Parts: sequence; structure tokens; C-alpha cells
Amino acid sequence: MTDSSNILIFSFATLLVVIAPGPGMLYVISRGLAGGRKAGVISALGTSSGIAMHILAAAFGLSLIIYASKIGFQITNLTN
Repeated sequence: MTDSSNILIFSFATLLVVIAPGPGMLYVISRGLAGGRKAGVISALGTSSGIAMHILAAAFGLSLIIYASKIGFQITNLTN
């Protein structure tokens, strides 16, 4: 079980990562300033959907790695 100080440190680090503007945020801001509100909203939706696809791909990739390592451990145990 983690203690409350670790959770507080993790929460603070997560907050810093979330509020830090990255290239996607800069793109949305520049499109919003150049093309107006509609262009900014469309850009935000586009970057958000791209992030969602990236998260799904990472989640499924991680699942496959865990599944593959489980099989690897079982094969290793059979040969010993």
C-alpha cells in the first residue's frame, strides 16, 4: 500500500504534466488565433482523437506484451 505522501507527489507530478503546453496545445492555440473559434475547436477535436488512438494502441500493445511474457514464462517452466 502506498502512503499518502507518495500519492501527493504523484498527483503533483501528474498535474504538472497535464498543464504543460505541448505541441498539440500550441497547434490548437495557433489555429484558433488564425482561423477563429471553429478552427480551434476542430483542431482540438482532432488532436484529442489522435491522443485517444495513441492511448488505445499503447494499451493493446502493453496487453500483448504481458500476454506474450506469460506464454514465455510458461514455456520456460516446461523446459526446466
